[in-house]
Amino acid sequence: MPEDVTTIIAEVRDVSDEADRRFGRLTPEQLNWRPAPESWSVAQCLEHLIAMNADFFPAFDAIARGDYRPPMAARLPLLPRLWGPLILKAVQPGTRGKVKTRPRFVPSSSEISGDVVSRFRAHQDDLAARMGRMTNVDPRRVAVVSPMTGAVAYSLFDAYRIIVAHERRHLAQAVRVTGSAGFPGPHK
Repeated sequence: MPEDVTTIIAEVRDVSDEADRRFGRLTPEQLNWRPAPESWSVAQCLEHLIAMNADFFPAFDAIARGDYRPPMAARLPLLPRLWGPLILKAVQPGTRGKVKTRPRFVPSSSEISGDVVSRFRAHQDDLAARMGRMTNVDPRRVAVVSPMTGAVAYSLFDAYRIIVAHERRHLAQAVRVTGSAGFPGPHK
């Protein structure tokens, strides 16, 4: 496995560790609290990441099995090289402005189960394992389509980097929720 993929897998595990550290002891009330009606809670941030990442899994599994057939957008030679850096820049934690998500990735507005942090951890373990199984390809030479739109494709390596940056962005958002005025009760 290339060293840079190993580094990304370690970052996926670091995100899991940070989520556990920051949110693992929060109560269901704290996990579901929102600073404003249009804002997301900690639980919604984690649910969103689980949904977005899981959308990559069928392609990841097909790549690992060796029977991946990229969609048309992923077969065009120049577009994946252009889209990857643009999407990566848009999802960085420090990037200003919101990125509108597709309705299917908008988390539930109702109460989310208090086990969301442990489900996120299990999801991250699954994500890291799937990344680790795709050793049969050069991740810079295989393109996958974005879960947001099938018209946008980028390299598998950019997909890995986008996933981690997106996770860090929403983790930072969730941390801001816990620091908001009115956040219920003591937390660690």
